[in-house]
Formats: sequence, C-alpha cells, structure tokens
Amino acid sequence: MAWQNNDGLYVTFGTEKAQPTQGGRVLIADGVTKVIEVDVDYTDLAASYAFVGSASGSSISGIVVPKGAVVEKLELVITEAFTVSGGTADSVVFSFGLGKRNAAGAIAAVDYDEYTTTSFTGAQLSLEQVGNVVTVDPETTGAGDGYGVATTENALLVAANTTQATNVLDGGSLKLRLYYR
Repeated sequence: MAWQNNDGLYVTFGTEKAQPTQGGRVLIADGVTKVIEVDVDYTDLAASYAFVGSASGSSISGIVVPKGAVVEKLELVITEAFTVSGGTADSVVFSFGLGKRNAAGAIAAVDYDEYTTTSFTGAQLSLEQVGNVVTVDPETTGAGDGYGVATTENALLVAANTTQATNVLDGGSLKLRLYYR
C-alpha cells in the first residue's frame, strides 16, 4: 500500500513501485512555469470522485499537485471523441479538483471542484471533437476557485463526471495540462 510520509513524498512497495504512469511534470521555456500533463481516460471520469489515472490504471498512486503550487490555468485537449450512452455529450459535467488519501488509502476531500465546478459542461469542451483545446482560467464559466492561490498541502488530482447517472460515458479521452508556478 502506498502512503505519504511527513515530507509529502509518496512511498510505495513491491509491485506498486513498478506501476507505469502516464503523467509528468515539465518546466516550460520561461523557467518559472511548470506543467503537469496527464492522459485522462473516460474510466477516470466516473460518478464519484477518483484519483486521476487510478481507474484507467495509468497512474495507480495518483498525480501530485505539490504544496505551494499557484495554478494559473488548466488546459484540456480532446484526444479521443467522447461517447455517451443515455443523455448527451453536451450535458456531461466534468469536475476537476484535489483530494488526498485517508489512512485506508481511499479518497478524502481537499477541494473537489478546485479547478472546475458543476457549471463546466461538455458543451464548453466540444467532447465529440478530437483536437479541441479548452483553457480554463479564473474568467472561464465553470472555473473553480483554485486559481492564483497556493496549495496548502501536497494533493492529488481528482475528477468526476457529476452527471454520470444520466450521461454515462462509454468512450473517450483527453489530455489535461495544469500550469502552475
């Protein structure tokens, strides 16, 4: 079982240590801004909040947003058209935020709608249009309140389709980029 030590580092053992991940951090040209980039599969966007990458298996231990990160914007790129059974793609509501693991390793709230709220709909993302890029910043409809504010602890990216009961995703993926300094 993975756990977070007092230094904020995730400690893993055995087969967890060897889990592949499809996310990472890079420093961009200005030398100050960093980007966390991760592939998000439709299975990561379930009815209840989950750690990004945990459902699809792309990142079992989660994607860490470090303590002190001041997020400037979130960028979402549709890499595979989303398909919906029941409801419509335009009615899907994605919520991206932060969570942490409790003592049992399950998700515990930090701020589930830190980066997008229930006002951020599939219509804004054009979920069926591969290559569509949407930038979410403080001025975007449906933006959360986590922009321009330093995170107070290491936290993990979480996501959900808050309308999964009526707008069930059965395919699709996107690339999520979180820009911070």
